[in-house]
Amino acid sequence: MTDPVLDARTRLASVEDLHQVIAILNMPPLDEADLNSTAPSHRQQATLYTKLAEWAATSAQAAEQLGGNEYAAGLTTEYAFLIESVDEYGTSWWTAPGDDSAAGVETSADTAETFALTVLNRYLQQVADHPDDFEGWLEHDPYLRVSVWDARAAADANRRQLGFEDYPPDQYGRVLKLSKIPPHAVEIRSPLQVHRQVRTRHRP
Repeated sequence: MTDPVLDARTRLASVEDLHQVIAILNMPPLDEADLNSTAPSHRQQATLYTKLAEWAATSAQAAEQLGGNEYAAGLTTEYAFLIESVDEYGTSWWTAPGDDSAAGVETSADTAETFALTVLNRYLQQVADHPDDFEGWLEHDPYLRVSVWDARAAADANRRQLGFEDYPPDQYGRVLKLSKIPPHAVEIRSPLQVHRQVRTRHRP
């Protein structure tokens, strides 16, 4: 019979990965005592796993309380999003053309994954509706990527406030990306998928 502790030892996540899990689970920010950042990495791992276990148990209890409750359907999240593109042979992602629609903050009751799909499909619909505005961009066979963050949870995961009030909403996604905070959802389309979706959505 396998020793569960030995099995767990072989599957331990790194401290960096644990911080990403903390962000995904929307945990409250940890203070310096909780982080224990001056301790050896195995001690930090132990501390973070303990905090994660406590939060997971509390979250499970909250989910049970919300089960079947109509209130749950009304819960919304403030998402920051950033749509980027890169040419077929390019190496760096840049904000996709159309700054007024390629970045921003919106409130939605969807999950991050569903919201990412909604934002990406909406952007491609705009491209299809205004093909002349995007003709040069489409000629370069771009890849398209949307990154979505739970704005406040992402800031808290960085263990400091990013000062969102200092930036307009269309800059939130850029700030989060530059701060190297992992997004909660990412959707990518290849050049073939981009062209196919634009053609399908285009209404002559």
